[in-house]
Amino acid sequence: NYRGAAPINWVIINGEKTTGVTTFKLKHAIDTGNILLQQAIDIQPNDTVGKLHDTLMQVGGSLMVETLEKLLDNTLVEQNQNLADTTLRHANKLFKETCEIDFSKSAEQVHNLVRGLSPSPTAFTSIKDKKNVAKKIKFFETACTNNKVPTENATNNFVTDNKTFLHFACVDYYIAVLDLQLEGKKRMSVVDFLRGVEL
Repeated sequence: NYRGAAPINWVIINGEKTTGVTTFKLKHAIDTGNILLQQAIDIQPNDTVGKLHDTLMQVGGSLMVETLEKLLDNTLVEQNQNLADTTLRHANKLFKETCEIDFSKSAEQVHNLVRGLSPSPTAFTSIKDKKNVAKKIKFFETACTNNKVPTENATNNFVTDNKTFLHFACVDYYIAVLDLQLEGKKRMSVVDFLRGVEL
């Protein structure tokens, strides 16, 4: 269903629950050949694109071996693709604009964006410290909270105790940042991050 440069990223960004791998024959038009075999897997709630990529690599390797064996045995039944299917999705190339977090979306959508871009190319936003200096910050791991954002609170505001947590306001709930990287610094847990930065 996902065709293009970044299918693994987009299945997570779009909140899909399942994905998979396909072996198919090649035709001149890209991704249009007859389907040979397919294997579906569940996407776990906290899977990142890195983890899902590695899982699909293992599943794909096994499926390729099975495909070759069945080709040798002449036991494969090819299936034509339904190219008129309107549910087919474009997995477009990822650009910088794709990676910038939009906190006017739901906490689940922001969480899915972070998962779908971690560990690379990584979702990011800007944050101002106590000196009102804006710094780019990358999110590698987040979690949705049950803390509803007050209606008077603008999105992209954050709350922190400067010790243990850093929560950003989305359109509905706060999202907790667990693993992050400040521009020019190394990747670290939120606790280690807050030890060195006062917000």
